Amino acid sequence: MVLNMGKPVGLPKVDKKKRKRKKRHKKRGKHKKKHNNNKTKSKKQPKLILLNSTRVEKVKDYFKTIHKDLFYQLAKKTNYQLYMRMGKEKPVFLVNQKMHHLASSLRKKVDIKHFAISIGFFKARRTRAGYDENFYLSYEGGRFLYNFMKRKAQETLREVHKVLLDNQGEKAFLYGRNISLDHVKSKTEHLVKRKIIFVLNQRKEYLGIALLKVKLIGSDELEERGRYIRKHSNSDNFILSLLN
Repeated sequence: MVLNMGKPVGLPKVDKKKRKRKKRHKKRGKHKKKHNNNKTKSKKQPKLILLNSTRVEKVKDYFKTIHKDLFYQLAKKTNYQLYMRMGKEKPVFLVNQKMHHLASSLRKKVDIKHFAISIGFFKARRTRAGYDENFYLSYEGGRFLYNFMKRKAQETLREVHKVLLDNQGEKAFLYGRNISLDHVKSKTEHLVKRKIIFVLNQRKEYLGIALLKVKLIGSDELEERGRYIRKHSNSDNFILSLLN
């Protein structure tokens, strides 16, 4: 057997550049893991949240388009909390005290999509400064407010804008058509633009909510002043374009 007694074989040279690259890749991998962990944490956050003070003020401003004291009356005579579900559509729910305790315990465990009274929703609207988020009353929200005023705030109900339709007007309104004031049986002189109007049948039962609009001469478009009303509801059969 012959042994190689020549020069000892040295260790391979360490490439410092490769070491640096490996360290960088490790750091990037850790950063990605942290980022993914943050994503999973954010997914676990409840989608049903209590309305913050900014959004509550927007709800108050909207209620003023119905009656200046309506929000105050609702807060004084009932004990409700306002919740909102985060997402593309942002429905707002009116929740009583018992349901509020249930919601606070369930919302972290269960993805609650619908809860209590669906009173309206928040929707982004484009403005000159960018996008602004506003509150809009739903069909169900209008029904709830009308029934609340009938039971607990009759004086407020007497002062809000409301119209009674004849049979033809009622049918057309339920189909989402524009209603000429010829089909309105009640007085209309007090109606003004930018005020929510409660639309009722001849038995004074709630049909929906509307705004006063006008049909321009030679055009099918409507503007928000004049002697036409248009149906607004959250149903697919109707148009959601309430003006505040």
